[in-house]
Parts: sequence; structure tokens; C-alpha cells
Amino acid sequence: MAEIKTLVKRRKSAKNIQKITKTMALIAAAKYKVASRKVVAAKPYAESLNKLVADLMSRDSSLSHPLASKREKVQNIALIVVASNRGFCGAYNSHVINFAQKEIKQLKSEGKNVFLHIVGKKASLLYDESNDPKELYTELEDAKYDKVNALAELFVDQYLNKKVDEVRVVFTEYISATQQKPKATTFLPFPIDEYRGEASSGDYEVYPDVNEVLNYVVPQSIYSNLYRIFLESSVSEHISRMIAMNKATENAADMIKDLTRLYNRARQAQITSELSESMGAVHSLQK
Repeated sequence: MAEIKTLVKRRKSAKNIQKITKTMALIAAAKYKVASRKVVAAKPYAESLNKLVADLMSRDSSLSHPLASKREKVQNIALIVVASNRGFCGAYNSHVINFAQKEIKQLKSEGKNVFLHIVGKKASLLYDESNDPKELYTELEDAKYDKVNALAELFVDQYLNKKVDEVRVVFTEYISATQQKPKATTFLPFPIDEYRGEASSGDYEVYPDVNEVLNYVVPQSIYSNLYRIFLESSVSEHISRMIAMNKATENAADMIKDLTRLYNRARQAQITSELSESMGAVHSLQK
């Protein structure tokens, strides 16, 4: 009897967990749809700005911009690691942390000074184990544009004041709904070489002056690049959570089936035992 009560409690707990994980999967799916639309909308804008900067600067080799100029000696590097504030998203955070650890190790082997800027509570492991100068940001969940833009301005200011020589970002790149992977990319200076080799998208008539246009376009391009990075990380997080919670729901369903089978067997054994006792009592009375 005690075994049956235990099985009933365990099955009830599994059903409650199944309801929770199913709800979390539905919420993650809804958030993924919203975030994926933002990524699709932001990508063409960011790529067009990047291409425009590359085209303008390729027209004249003498053109330059402080945010697109590489330092002769790169010694101090700010490394932004984008993780999440919440768990239940599979290996999303661990993949980012492991990739960041390799990136830090590589930079230190080259004799660089690393200044960590960690986004998300779940990257606290990386935050706690590092002896490097570091900052932790927990208010950037779901890639709010104004907050991401404020963070971008912080790094732009540090770069212009030569507090850092380069800013890199470790994040989860969103490739498709079935493929996301951790990636490291250069945020500052603007990676002009990635776009300069491509053919020009057209001739431009610039007014009033190329330098004045660059002074506006380059910062906007940099801000949009960081915003897109945060959007891709957010989409990847929601996908990972949706997959993890769907898998947890399936596991709960399997557990409920197993517990139901065990319950039926235990109940059948109890009924058989009770029948045997009843028949034994009947035979005793008859004698």
C-alpha cells in the first residue's frame, strides 16, 4: 500500500512538471517568433550600413575615421561575453562560456590584457573564476535597443579615449532555426576589411562632405552591429530553451507512462493479494 501511494505521488509530480515544461516551451516559442522577426528586420539594415561605409572609404584611401582605424599596437582588449540571465535553455550558456574561455586563453597567450564585460547572470562562472578586470551586466535581457545602444556608447567612449585598443564580442550566432553556434567577432574598430574586398554597390553623390557623412554613418553602423549581435543571442537563447523544454516534456511523458505501468502492476498485485486473503478466509470458514 505504501508503494502505491509513493507511485501516485511521483506520477502527480511528473504531471505537474510536464505542465510547467510544456508552458515554458510555448512561451519560448512565442518569444522566438518575435525575436526572429526582429533579426530578419535588422540584418538588411546593418549590412547596408556596413556596405555603405566600406564603399565610401574605398573610394579614397586617404579617408579614415577614428572608429575604423586600427591601432598600431593592440595591447588592451575589452571582451564582451553575451549569455543569459535565466537557465533551462540546454547547453546555450555552457557553449558560450567554454568558447569565451578559449578566447581569453588565446588572447593571454599573445600577451594581451583582457578586460571582461559579461552579460547575463548565467555567465557568473566565468565572472567568478577570472582574475581579470571585469564588469557584470544583468539588465540587457531580450536585447532592448536603448540599453544595448547605451552599452555601445560606453565602449565607443573607451575606444576613443584609448582605454582599450580593441573590443571583441563572444556571442551565439543565429544561422537558422536548427543551427546556432558560438562566435567571436571584432566590434571595435569597425571591421572595414571584411567589406572592403567586395565590389562597390554603386556610385554615390555625397553631400555635403564625405567625412561629414562618415562621422554619422560609422557610429550608426557600429551601434546596429552590436544590436544585431544581441538580437541573434536572444533568438538563440529562445530556441535553445524551446528545444530543452520540449525534450523535458517528452521525458516527463515517458516517466508518467513508466510510473503508470508500475502503478498498475502494484495495484494488480495488491488486488490479487486481497483476493487470495479473501478466498483463504472463505475456505477457513467453510471448514
